[in-house]
Amino acid sequence: MHRRVDRERGVRFTLDGRVLTVKALTAAARGMVVGRRIDAICATAWRRDRGRKVRDVLDWPEGQDRVSFTFKRDISANVKWCLIEDGGADVAGVDFARPPRMPS
Repeated sequence: MHRRVDRERGVRFTLDGRVLTVKALTAAARGMVVGRRIDAICATAWRRDRGRKVRDVLDWPEGQDRVSFTFKRDISANVKWCLIEDGGADVAGVDFARPPRMPS
């Protein structure tokens, strides 16, 4: 299982096998996702022409601070990053390839 927080955007990502659970931790984050069509993308490489990518789309339900995306395949063993987008614009993202940053 991989877990990281985009502290700047207030969003936690948890990738467990084929399932990515995303939680909006702040009111600002909820305002960016609730009631919108959200794309989730994870990849095994930094370059677009390398590695494998998985993608899922859902409508983030009103009143929910957490949603789960289920991908068609499991890339969790080699995942480098995941992000969520709203209409092609990045909402939040995390880097699973580097150790988590320690709070200061």
